Amino acid sequence: MEFIRELFATNETILFFIYGQVYFILALSIILQARQHSRLEIARALPLLAAFGVTQALVHWGDVFIPIQASYAAPHWLSLMRMLQLFVLGLSFTLLFAFGLQLLWPRAEGHELVRLLPAILFVVWGGATLGAALFRAAPVDDIIVTSDVLSRYLLAFPGGLLAAAGLRRQALGSIGSLGVPTIVSFLRFAGFALVVYALLAGLLGPAAPFFPSNWLNQETLGDPLGLPVDLFRAVVGLVLTYSILQALQVFQVETKHWIEEMERAQALVADRERIGRELHDGTIQSIYAAGLILEDV
Repeated sequence: MEFIRELFATNETILFFIYGQVYFILALSIILQARQHSRLEIARALPLLAAFGVTQALVHWGDVFIPIQASYAAPHWLSLMRMLQLFVLGLSFTLLFAFGLQLLWPRAEGHELVRLLPAILFVVWGGATLGAALFRAAPVDDIIVTSDVLSRYLLAFPGGLLAAAGLRRQALGSIGSLGVPTIVSFLRFAGFALVVYALLAGLLGPAAPFFPSNWLNQETLGDPLGLPVDLFRAVVGLVLTYSILQALQVFQVETKHWIEEMERAQALVADRERIGRELHDGTIQSIYAAGLILEDV
C-alpha cells in the first residue's frame, strides 16, 4: 500500500495531465461531432458540456503548471493563479449544472428562474470568495480550500445529478424514439458516470474545518485505498468521454432518417405527378373521343 501511495505521489503531475487530457478530448469530440441544426434537444445543450470539459482540463492542467511556477514566481502571484484556478473550477461546475437544466427543461418558457439558478449560485459563491479575499477575512490558502469545498456542494454535486437525470430523459424521450438501443445504452452509461462524478467531485473535496467536509473528504477514500481520488475521477471522465463519443452517433442516425424522409417525400411527389399526368391524359382522351362522337352524329 505504501508503495502504491508513493508511486502515485511521484507521478502526480502525469496524473493531472492525463486527467485534463481526458476532459479536453471530451470537449473536442463534442465540438467536432455536434450538429447545430439538429432537431434533437440534446444538440442545444452539448456546447455547455463541451465548455465544462474545457474548463475541467484547464483546472487540472493548472495543477501541473502552478507548481512549476512556484520556483520562479513571487508568492502573491502564486496566490493569484490559485484564485484564478478556483474560479475556473467554479465556472466548470456551473456549466455542468446548466447542462443538466438545459436537458431537463429545454424550453425556457415558465422556467426562466430555474435556468438562471446556476449563474445565480456562481455569482453568490464567487462574490463571497472574492470579498473574503479582498478583506482578508482569513489566510488565502484557507479561503481557497473553503471556497473549493463550497463550490462542490453548491454546484458540482447537484449539477452532476441533474446532468445524469437530463441524459436519462433524453434517452427515454426523443433519442429513444429513433429506435437506436445502442445509443440509448451509451447515454445511460454517461448518466451513470455523471452520478459517480457528482459523488467523487461534489462530496469528496479537500478537507475543510466544517461539517461534512471535516470527515467526508478525498482523504477519506484515498488513504485506505492508497490511491488518490483524482485517479477515480479520471477513470470516470474516461467512461463519460467514451460514452458521449459513442452517443454522438445519434446525429448520424438523425441525418440518415432525414435522408430517408426526403427520399420518401420525393417518391410521393413523383407518384402524385405521374397520377396527375395520367388523369390529365385520360381526361383529354375522353374529351377528344366525345368530340369525335359529336362530330360523327
